[in-house]
Formats: sequence, C-alpha cells, structure tokens
Amino acid sequence: MTVPIELDRRFRDTAASEGLLDVAYDLADSPVGALLVAATGRGLCRISFTPDEALDGLAEAFGARILRVPRQLDPVRRSWTSTSSTGAPSSTWRPTSRRCRSSSAAS
Repeated sequence: MTVPIELDRRFRDTAASEGLLDVAYDLADSPVGALLVAATGRGLCRISFTPDEALDGLAEAFGARILRVPRQLDPVRRSWTSTSSTGAPSSTWRPTSRRCRSSSAAS
C-alpha cells in the first residue's frame, strides 16, 4: 500500500504534536558522514552512524512509538548550526533522503 506523501507528513506531524511519539528521528548528512539523530520530548537522545541498529536500540530504550519527523529535530538542528563567536557556522546539518532498513516498519 502506498500512502500519499502529504497524508504521511500530516500523520507524522499530528502524532508529534499530540505527544504520541516516544522518539522522533531524522537522517542527516554531517561533515563526518550520514547519521541518525533522535530526540525525545526532553531533548537529544541518540546520534548514530548505524541507523538500522539505532532504531532497534531506541525502541528498547524508549518505547516502540518511533517516527521519522524531521520538524521535531529543529531545536537540535538550530543548536548545531548556531554561529560561533567569530560568526562562522559551528557545524552543518543537511537532511538526507537516505532510508534505513527499518524506517518503513518503525516509521
């Protein structure tokens, strides 16, 4: 079954806004390679270069309600891309379209 992209986005955003997620994650390109970044309502909880194993570990540690909701990672993204005292960006974060093995099952 294929779900329309807009419906999928609305589902994920609604689950997040209603507090129905244990963990939100996104896959991102970083200066050191692609990685999974995950956060709970309390903040950043996992950064991993092995997304498939990270999703399994997140479910064990935090609960099974895990979705890829990039907007939920905006506070983390902003803190990573803040500028240093010299005005230069301290780091970069570029979302990636890469999918991990478990993303359809976990998301």
